[in-house]
Amino acid sequence: MTKPNMLGALTKVAEDEKAPIGLRVRALESIDRPPAAVLLRIMRHPQTPAKLRALASLAYAAELKRRAKQKDTNMHNKSALLLGLKV
Repeated sequence: MTKPNMLGALTKVAEDEKAPIGLRVRALESIDRPPAAVLLRIMRHPQTPAKLRALASLAYAAELKRRAKQKDTNMHNKSALLLGLKV
């Protein structure tokens, strides 16, 4: 897992327009779970290179999938608790 202070530094590098594309891609790849807001900013910026935009899109899709799965799990747990079942 990425340390919080390292997460901020890697995020800044991934979003830096002046940094080389390869460095930006590696920075984004090295973040375990990049924040959705960062991914959206990268995808929405008009001058984001295609390779970085594609990587951000894949990471964003994975994050949405993770959130949907978590939501389903929470809904299952709540309904089980309401029915008096052990989870």
